[in-house]
Amino acid sequence: MSKFFDETMQGLLEAVAVDQGKVKLGKKENMPAPTFRASNKELELIDEAIEIRKTLYNPLQ
Repeated sequence: MSKFFDETMQGLLEAVAVDQGKVKLGKKENMPAPTFRASNKELELIDEAIEIRKTLYNPLQ
């Protein structure tokens, strides 16, 4: 799969997790606009889910 597809899928998985309330966001202070960031643990779990998906749907690579 292309890197573009992988990055798009990662972004969509992150958005779904945030929308479902599974990822807690922290507000980042001193930014010109309201800015929120997920903790690294949630991002690591999302990366693991992507790797599992790649293995399940593309076992030849």
